[in-house]
Amino acid sequence: MQLNKFKFWILSIIGLSIGLVITYYSKIQSTPYHLVINCVANNIANSQLFFNIGEGYIERHSNVKIVEQNQTRELNFKLPLKKIYGLRFDPMSSDGSMEIRNITIQGKGNANNENIIFHKFDLKNLLAVQEVDLVIKQSGNLLATTHQGCNDPIIELPLTEPLDHWQFTELLDMEWFSKTAFFAFLITPITVALSLSGTRGNEINGKIVFKVKKQMHTLGVGETFRAKPENCYQDTSEENIRSLIEEIKSGTYWKHAVKEKFKEANPWLYEIVCSPKRTKFIDDFIKPKNLQILDIGAGWGQFSLPLARQNQVCSLEPTPERLDFIKAAAVQDKVSKNISFIGTYYQEIKFENKFDLILSIGVLEWAGAFQNYKPPEVIQKEYLSKIKTELKEHGKLVIGIENRLGLKYLMGANDDHTGLPNISCLETKLARKKYNEAVQEELKCFTYSLSEYDNLLREAGFKTVNFHVAIPDYKLPSEIFPIRNNGKECYFNEFLVHKKWVTEHDGSNGAELRNQDLLKSHYNSLADMNIAHYFAPSFYIESS
Repeated sequence: MQLNKFKFWILSIIGLSIGLVITYYSKIQSTPYHLVINCVANNIANSQLFFNIGEGYIERHSNVKIVEQNQTRELNFKLPLKKIYGLRFDPMSSDGSMEIRNITIQGKGNANNENIIFHKFDLKNLLAVQEVDLVIKQSGNLLATTHQGCNDPIIELPLTEPLDHWQFTELLDMEWFSKTAFFAFLITPITVALSLSGTRGNEINGKIVFKVKKQMHTLGVGETFRAKPENCYQDTSEENIRSLIEEIKSGTYWKHAVKEKFKEANPWLYEIVCSPKRTKFIDDFIKPKNLQILDIGAGWGQFSLPLARQNQVCSLEPTPERLDFIKAAAVQDKVSKNISFIGTYYQEIKFENKFDLILSIGVLEWAGAFQNYKPPEVIQKEYLSKIKTELKEHGKLVIGIENRLGLKYLMGANDDHTGLPNISCLETKLARKKYNEAVQEELKCFTYSLSEYDNLLREAGFKTVNFHVAIPDYKLPSEIFPIRNNGKECYFNEFLVHKKWVTEHDGSNGAELRNQDLLKSHYNSLADMNIAHYFAPSFYIESS
């Protein structure tokens, strides 16, 4: 191998520039700032601070603190490292009063790394927006009294101009330059290595290398491989999909073609294929870019197509006509150059590549449904173990799936996969027996509870397993809530008690369930015990 001097100097300049930016930003990141409220309340309650960073006041841009009865507290809310256009304070989640002594923005801003005050709010300028009264006492403190029976008391903290973290930091100093020099020294071996001429691996040159029945195959982007599986999942007829493909090839935009065919005839399928809610979890929590992604059971391309704009995607879909649909839509969206198309079951293929991200959205439950060589539960375990071996060291698996103990299923809603009530929520052995009695067939599609999914994934070799509640389901989520502290905490409980109800629906056709009042009542009881998330309808699961 020889050193390419031109490449070396170009990469060195780029690396040094990146180093300047990284060390500059690291200095910014090392000086976080907080909004601190010194107060005392007459009741135990939750206090919540919302910060508008350009998207309005929404739940994911907020912090919650607990206020204890008759105890002076400093409520310390960490502020995001972004420009803040507005601040909203919800003092108490129940009836009561809170005496506020001062509100400041603090951070570590001097040479001794001590806390200093960047800004102090004038309590007289605070605005009572909703369900709260504000009175300045003789002491100068502010008394905030929430209205009886309040649901959402709101106080606005007026800003004369947006809060910008960057203005709170002294930047150009010797610390910055010394860190930059160290970074430049650190990247020199990397720059040299990248400047050496030579060949690189399959993942770099865009090839997907895999085995099917011991035969090796190499697939480039935009190319298709088919193994023609015998049995495939179908959510509509092959004829319907083939007619859509012809429309797309004739020039009709694929979303318009799907809308024309299904919006009236099958509105649930239309939403499943076209709704932007499909990718809400990926968009909000993963945000992948420049990754090697495997989309198992790609369906209609709901994930493969948008992800291919900024990533290299291997779209694996066993149903032939759906794979053809994905490719036709990809060509139309001008992303086919970033997608490899494979038509077979995941269990039938062995990848030589390893992936940064593997998606299994609505697939795990079906893993054993079209395979007969082993019991479905065993195939599901093998499926997850196989995924673990085909992830990179820091790669991640994302699963979207129902919760068999979802409250709606416990209360008699039809299972999304069998269309039958009072089966999926049962333990495997009994569920199999009841299904056989009902339709005289073997049950091959299984979902599990939160703890069962956790055990299943850890048995497959995953060390980290993180759950998110998706409501009304993972297919078309309106709200997604992370579950933290080993499954003990989830804002889903607070949401149920204090926020708007999200209507539950039948997961097989989208029809509104008739027992909304009963569901809401039982959910509120579970939320009061802080356990509602165990009975959520579905989950997104991140595993690595």
